[in-house]
Amino acid sequence: MTGTWFLFSTSARTEAKLLAVLDLITSIIWLSLCAALICVLYLSPEMLQELVDEHPDSTRDLGKLLKFGAIMQAIILTTLVLRPAISFILAIMLLIGAHKRCYLAVRMCLVFSVIYIVIDLILLLPRTIYLQHGSTFVLVYMVNFIYMVYQWRVVYQLMQDLSEDEKGEEENDTNTDDTVVIEADADDAAPSA
Repeated sequence: MTGTWFLFSTSARTEAKLLAVLDLITSIIWLSLCAALICVLYLSPEMLQELVDEHPDSTRDLGKLLKFGAIMQAIILTTLVLRPAISFILAIMLLIGAHKRCYLAVRMCLVFSVIYIVIDLILLLPRTIYLQHGSTFVLVYMVNFIYMVYQWRVVYQLMQDLSEDEKGEEENDTNTDDTVVIEADADDAAPSA
């Protein structure tokens, strides 16, 4: 609709679809990795302990996880799974909203994206302190944060475009109704004369 510049396409709708597919792919990969970690942790914790014993410096975070009790492990793993699960749901909402031009789905995606970004910012400090490679995490997080803000901008533009489309359709509908009424009046008047 507007002359907005995007990275991969010329329209907010196409850009939103591309970003949604990228988010779906990365969420599925991340969920698969988390599922593998959970399976190994609960089915074969001794294998993970051997890995930690062989490489104590590079697996410090995994060693901490193994030292926690089952409840704390469940809490940590749940937070690991929640982020990609929420991202997966938002990506589906965005893909459906962009494909079907559904204003409500795009708007919900926009609102939940803002909440997602704020919660992610709040959890940045605890994650940075807990993790072994905090500076690497912060760098990766900043790249991800820039991506999330860019995605929010695309979704916001898509929402504006859909709003303009709806307003244009409403104006066309009112003009069409007036034209039909005028034509109907003209047809009714013509045979009587």
